[in-house]
Amino acid sequence: MKLIILFILWFVGLSVPLSYMMGIHSLSLIPSKNANIKNLILNQSAQKKWSQLHFLGADCECSKNIFNSLMNRSPLLDINEQIFVIGKNDLWIKQLKAKGYSVENGEMENFSKHFSINAVPQLSILDEKQNLLYSGGYTSKRGPASTVEDQSILAELIKHHTTQERPIFGCLNGSVNRRIADPMSLKY
Repeated sequence: MKLIILFILWFVGLSVPLSYMMGIHSLSLIPSKNANIKNLILNQSAQKKWSQLHFLGADCECSKNIFNSLMNRSPLLDINEQIFVIGKNDLWIKQLKAKGYSVENGEMENFSKHFSINAVPQLSILDEKQNLLYSGGYTSKRGPASTVEDQSILAELIKHHTTQERPIFGCLNGSVNRRIADPMSLKY
């Protein structure tokens, strides 16, 4: 009988935190549709080009897949491509800049408050008139081995001015969002 009681206590003790963590990880992360995103375009001459803005979380393991994908290619030539590392990750910034990318660093509260970037990694694409055509995730499927589709999303938008929005599989950005989703501070 003691063994059964111990098993039940162990099962409940393990199930509650695991369910809590899976619930946090399965939240639908909403991309920013904030028109102020166009104010992040730094190069004035780039305002006549398409822009691809990458938002990566410095403490987000999900953003690491996007970082690796960017490091495995070169910056796009005819596109204004900018990367925003949200939080502190000097190594990523140094490596991306060495690869030739335009990289900016900022605090998560600023991106959350002013640009509604509440989830990372996030991709935003604007046309040459600075219309926000895409804001969402990079992949169609969850998982670190998922193919990063940023270049195919861009190509589809240039050709058709529309594409299917991909969900954001990643991490919450902003201390308020993190506190709401994880009041027990198990993940954040």
